Parts: sequence; C-alpha cells; structure tokens
Amino acid sequence: MARVRELAAAGYADTAIAATLNREGMVSSWHVKDDPAYVPGQPVSYWDKARVQHLRYKHDIAANPTAGGFVPAQEAAEHLGVSVSVLLDWFRRGLLPGRQAQPGAPVYIPLDAALLHRLSGRAPRDLPARSVPVMVPLPQAAAHFQLAPGALSEGVRDGRFLTWRLEHGSHYRWYVQENRVDSAQPADSLPK
Repeated sequence: MARVRELAAAGYADTAIAATLNREGMVSSWHVKDDPAYVPGQPVSYWDKARVQHLRYKHDIAANPTAGGFVPAQEAAEHLGVSVSVLLDWFRRGLLPGRQAQPGAPVYIPLDAALLHRLSGRAPRDLPARSVPVMVPLPQAAAHFQLAPGALSEGVRDGRFLTWRLEHGSHYRWYVQENRVDSAQPADSLPK
C-alpha cells in the first residue's frame, strides 16, 4: 500500500501504477495464498486499473494529487485554448513552468492568473513601462542573459525567468524576461 501511495503522490495514473506494481512483482498477501506458482520479485500480471482504483478507494489514497496550484496538462491546455500536445511541446521546450516526476509521468502546470495572462497573447498594458523588466525575443534570450544552452529552460521551470507568448500579426512570438518583481520590492526600485 505504501508503494501505491508513493506512486500516486508522484502523479502516476492508475494504469501506470498497475504496470509498475506488476513489473516490480508486488502482490497482496491473499494473492500469494491463491497462487502457488508465485515467485517473489518476479513480474506478475496481478494488478490492473480497477484493482488499483479499489485499493485507493478503500484506503483513501488520492489519485494524481495536485497541491500548490498545479493542474494536469489537459486542464491547463483547456484554460489556455490550445491542444494538450501543444502545451506538452511548450513544457518540453522549457517555455512553460511545470513538473513531471519522471519521463512518462503526468505533467502538471502551475496555472494561475499571471501565467494565463502571459500566455494569452496580449501585451502587458496594465503596468508602467519602467516597472516591466526587459522582454527579450526567445531566440536571443540565452545570449542576452549570458546562459549556457539548456539553462534558460531550467530558469523558466524554477521561476527565475518568465515567458510571454505575444501576438505578432497573424502569429505568436515568444519572449523571455527576468523574474525580478518581488512583492517586497516596490516597482519604482526596479531598473529602468
């Protein structure tokens, strides 16, 4: 049961939990009594989606918990008006903050009003120009911020940089800015 809790907390779907438990040779104690051919540690075909769901229900284990404002990729895509594949492409390219426990596990996005605004395609018109840090076109961002390849994606994921998807004619362009706005720092103190 501890392994099911661990996998569910990591964001695994019930089918992925079942596959992992089967691969690891995990079974319940009553199953061992029923199957004399069981060899500990060997792969089994005991677990399926329904059995995992039953175990989670019986022991009050949440499915794919999303604490801290994180939502599944499907829900984030719906809010942003794009397909799930487009959203996952943005995540993999490092244009979108989020988390994924490991390859193949579900992707969760920290969806809030600020992220929705930045990816809506509309320019930030509600702030004085001097309070908005410089926006750099994505292709020049790594050089502008003096970052090694891949470091920009990491910076977006950990919140050091913000990405903007802005409408430009009939298409969109991506921009990057440093996340210098701090709630304790007044806008007047930001560099001009």
